[in-house]
Amino acid sequence: MNRYVNKSKIKGLFVTALIICLMIAAITQYQAKAKYKSYISSDIMQNLQSLNTILYENNNIYEAILGTGALSSDQAYLLAYNNETISRIILENATRAVKLDYKEEDFAYSLSSLNAQKIALFFSEINETIVDKELKGIIRQFSILNHEWLETKELGIQNLGLDNSNWIKAIAGLEERTKEYLQKHNIENIEELWITRTEIK
Repeated sequence: MNRYVNKSKIKGLFVTALIICLMIAAITQYQAKAKYKSYISSDIMQNLQSLNTILYENNNIYEAILGTGALSSDQAYLLAYNNETISRIILENATRAVKLDYKEEDFAYSLSSLNAQKIALFFSEINETIVDKELKGIIRQFSILNHEWLETKELGIQNLGLDNSNWIKAIAGLEERTKEYLQKHNIENIEELWITRTEIK
């Protein structure tokens, strides 16, 4: 009888211990997911706030260049760096939306990221120079596209994270404005502006 009671107690203790272990595992997993969600949300917030700041900085630089008719090496460097960063931020978050199953795979094929990259390459290959009529026209188009990106209202929203879809709307909004710009100017990408210029020369 005692042996039976002891076995029952041992079995009961084992079941209790198992339940406790499962509860601890569940709590740990929940905390890990919450921590990961918090990290991703913070990263999204910082990325898109940085993007907004960079777009404003670009806007000021473009205005200065168009106003003075000259492009300094520092301005060219900043515009190359800034547009490279714009490209990276857009692509990272578009890809993230796909990986987290918020969007289909084609969402990661971003025209906004591609065109920002092409603008970055343009300025990385240019030195201090007087801005002639043709170059001024190209830079004005960069400025127009940059302004279109700035008009994406979701970029100005403070609450950007996994708790809502504002960050996805921001990336989608940038993409929509890029497509509208390209369609309006009947070009596939902004590189056509200076490829044509080079061919004419």
